[in-house]
Amino acid sequence: MANQKLATASKQCKAYRKYLSDKGIPPHLATKGFLLTRAMIENLLTQNGKDLDGIRVYVGLDETGDMTIKPYAVGCVQQGDRYNDYKVPKTARPAAMDPSIAATTTASDAGTATLTATSLSPEDDDTVLEEPRPCPSYCGDDNDLNSDPNP
Repeated sequence: MANQKLATASKQCKAYRKYLSDKGIPPHLATKGFLLTRAMIENLLTQNGKDLDGIRVYVGLDETGDMTIKPYAVGCVQQGDRYNDYKVPKTARPAAMDPSIAATTTASDAGTATLTATSLSPEDDDTVLEEPRPCPSYCGDDNDLNSDPNP
Protein backbone atom coordinates (compact mmCIF):
# COMPACT_ATOMS: atom_id res chain seq x y z
CA MET A 1 0.00 0.00 0.00
CA ALA A 2 1.37 3.42 -1.00
CA ASN A 3 2.16 6.00 1.65
CA GLN A 4 -0.38 8.73 0.87
CA LYS A 5 1.31 11.35 3.07
CA LEU A 6 4.62 10.78 1.27
CA ALA A 7 2.93 10.93 -2.14
CA THR A 8 1.19 14.21 -1.18
CA ALA A 9 4.40 15.66 0.26
CA SER A 10 6.33 14.71 -2.88
CA LYS A 11 3.74 16.37 -5.13
CA GLN A 12 3.63 19.54 -3.00
CA CYS A 13 7.43 19.80 -2.72
CA LYS A 14 7.74 19.55 -6.51
CA ALA A 15 5.02 22.19 -6.92
CA TYR A 16 6.93 24.49 -4.54
CA ARG A 17 10.18 24.09 -6.49
CA LYS A 18 8.30 24.78 -9.75
CA TYR A 19 6.73 27.89 -8.18
CA LEU A 20 10.18 29.18 -7.19
CA SER A 21 11.55 28.44 -10.66
CA ASP A 22 8.57 30.13 -12.35
CA LYS A 23 9.17 33.22 -10.18
CA GLY A 24 12.79 33.33 -11.37
CA ILE A 25 14.32 32.55 -7.98
CA PRO A 26 17.96 31.55 -8.59
CA PRO A 27 18.71 27.91 -7.63
CA HIS A 28 21.15 28.95 -4.87
CA LEU A 29 18.31 30.86 -3.15
CA ALA A 30 15.58 28.26 -3.74
CA THR A 31 15.68 26.57 -0.35
CA LYS A 32 14.07 23.13 -0.52
CA GLY A 33 14.08 22.27 3.16
CA PHE A 34 15.97 22.48 6.41
CA LEU A 35 17.89 19.91 8.45
CA LEU A 36 17.42 19.65 12.22
CA THR A 37 19.97 17.23 13.66
CA ARG A 38 19.30 15.05 16.70
CA ALA A 39 21.67 17.28 18.68
CA MET A 40 19.69 20.39 17.69
CA ILE A 41 16.39 18.72 18.62
CA GLU A 42 17.70 17.51 21.97
CA ASN A 43 19.19 20.95 22.66
CA LEU A 44 15.79 22.55 22.00
CA LEU A 45 13.71 20.04 23.96
CA THR A 46 15.97 19.81 27.01
CA GLN A 47 17.22 23.39 27.29
CA ASN A 48 17.88 24.75 30.77
CA GLY A 49 17.12 21.34 32.30
CA LYS A 50 13.51 21.43 31.09
CA ASP A 51 11.56 18.75 29.25
CA LEU A 52 9.77 20.74 26.54
CA ASP A 53 6.87 19.45 24.47
CA GLY A 54 7.50 20.56 20.91
CA ILE A 55 9.48 22.57 18.40
CA ARG A 56 8.24 25.42 16.23
CA VAL A 57 10.16 26.67 13.19
CA TYR A 58 9.87 30.33 12.21
CA VAL A 59 10.96 31.63 8.84
CA GLY A 60 12.96 34.85 8.61
CA LEU A 61 14.67 36.70 5.77
CA ASP A 62 18.31 37.76 5.89
CA GLU A 63 18.17 41.06 4.00
CA THR A 64 21.94 41.36 3.81
CA GLY A 65 23.70 39.92 0.80
CA ASP A 66 21.55 37.68 -1.36
CA MET A 67 18.26 37.74 0.64
CA THR A 68 18.33 34.19 2.01
CA ILE A 69 15.56 32.48 3.97
CA LYS A 70 16.62 31.91 7.59
CA PRO A 71 14.74 29.38 9.72
CA TYR A 72 14.77 29.56 13.51
CA ALA A 73 13.64 26.64 15.64
CA VAL A 74 12.44 27.26 19.21
CA GLY A 75 11.26 24.91 21.93
CA CYS A 76 7.61 24.95 22.97
CA VAL A 77 5.69 24.19 26.15
CA GLN A 78 2.23 22.63 25.90
CA GLN A 79 -0.39 24.53 27.86
CA GLY A 80 -3.79 22.97 27.29
CA ASP A 81 -4.25 22.59 23.56
CA ARG A 82 -1.70 25.33 22.76
CA TYR A 83 2.04 25.13 22.32
CA ASN A 84 3.69 28.35 23.51
CA ASP A 85 7.25 29.31 22.60
CA TYR A 86 9.57 28.78 25.55
CA LYS A 87 11.16 31.97 26.88
CA VAL A 88 10.61 34.04 23.75
CA PRO A 89 9.76 37.51 25.07
CA LYS A 90 7.32 40.01 23.66
CA THR A 91 9.03 43.14 22.39
CA ALA A 92 6.41 45.37 24.04
CA ARG A 93 8.16 45.75 27.39
CA PRO A 94 9.88 48.73 28.98
CA ALA A 95 13.23 49.28 27.27
CA ALA A 96 15.12 49.30 30.56
CA MET A 97 13.66 45.98 31.68
CA ASP A 98 15.98 43.00 31.64
CA PRO A 99 14.70 40.29 29.22
CA SER A 100 14.90 37.70 32.01
CA ILE A 101 12.25 39.63 33.96
CA ALA A 102 8.51 39.38 33.40
CA ALA A 103 6.24 42.27 34.31
CA THR A 104 2.97 41.62 36.10
CA THR A 105 0.37 44.29 36.74
CA THR A 106 -1.85 43.95 39.79
CA ALA A 107 -4.55 46.22 41.17
CA SER A 108 -4.14 47.63 44.65
CA ASP A 109 -6.92 48.38 47.17
CA ALA A 110 -6.82 52.05 46.19
CA GLY A 111 -7.62 51.16 42.58
CA THR A 112 -4.16 52.00 41.22
CA ALA A 113 -2.04 49.56 39.26
CA THR A 114 1.23 48.26 40.62
CA LEU A 115 3.94 46.89 38.30
CA THR A 116 5.85 43.96 39.75
CA ALA A 117 8.93 42.49 38.10
CA THR A 118 9.34 38.75 38.57
CA SER A 119 12.51 36.91 37.67
CA LEU A 120 11.83 34.11 35.21
CA SER A 121 15.21 32.45 35.49
CA PRO A 122 18.88 32.95 36.27
CA GLU A 123 20.87 35.06 33.79
CA ASP A 124 22.43 32.00 32.15
CA ASP A 125 18.98 30.50 31.43
CA ASP A 126 18.72 31.91 27.91
CA THR A 127 16.31 30.97 25.14
CA VAL A 128 17.82 28.32 22.90
CA LEU A 129 17.49 28.96 19.18
CA GLU A 130 18.70 26.56 16.54
CA GLU A 131 19.27 27.47 12.90
CA PRO A 132 18.29 24.43 10.82
CA ARG A 133 20.66 23.79 7.94
CA PRO A 134 19.28 24.66 4.47
CA CYS A 135 18.93 22.38 1.48
CA PRO A 136 20.51 23.08 -0.95
CA SER A 137 23.94 22.98 0.59
CA TYR A 138 22.94 20.47 3.29
CA CYS A 139 20.83 18.17 1.07
CA GLY A 140 20.99 14.41 1.29
CA ASP A 141 20.88 12.06 -1.69
CA ASP A 142 18.23 12.81 -4.31
CA ASN A 143 14.78 11.52 -3.41
CA ASP A 144 11.08 12.24 -4.11
CA LEU A 145 11.02 15.21 -1.70
CA ASN A 146 14.16 17.07 -2.77
CA SER A 147 14.55 16.44 -6.49
CA ASP A 148 12.59 16.03 -9.69
CA PRO A 149 12.62 12.64 -11.41
CA ASN A 150 13.92 14.14 -14.68
CA PRO A 151 16.40 16.90 -13.76
